[in-house]
Amino acid sequence: MMLLRTLATFILSAILVACALSTPEPTPAPDYSDLVITLQRTPCFGTCPIYKLTVYGDGRVEYEGEQFVAVEGTQTATITADQVKALAAAFEQANYFTLPDNYTALVTDLPTTITSVTFNGQTKTIENYGGCFEEIDSLNKAPQALCDFEALIDTVTNSAQWVGN
Repeated sequence: MMLLRTLATFILSAILVACALSTPEPTPAPDYSDLVITLQRTPCFGTCPIYKLTVYGDGRVEYEGEQFVAVEGTQTATITADQVKALAAAFEQANYFTLPDNYTALVTDLPTTITSVTFNGQTKTIENYGGCFEEIDSLNKAPQALCDFEALIDTVTNSAQWVGN
């Protein structure tokens, strides 16, 4: 009986040790401390809003309104860690660092949207002149993921509070 109890204790201990060894390590949270995302909208022939947004990995948002916006000058705000993560997921999904540096529609008088991402020591800037408009021929159209990323920056930062409608 004593031998059976000792054997059972040994087997139970071995199972517990095996379970502890097979438990996967938790995935570390991504480090966005060096992340900087910018979105700049340039003039057009008309009253297109001219402004720049800068989003930092710690959630800080800086807005610089130039012209044809509800608020001119500099404003600041904060977004959540989940919103920063959503922006990071969007530029990763777009394969941002592999995209061409320039999309140019064969039209005139449109604003240019300039985005830039700095992450893990790598920086990329993309100029998108009209490439998100549906009417643009497919050769010069920006990928939908880039257009979605541009729109998400405005949405997540709630730029409408400064830019207006």
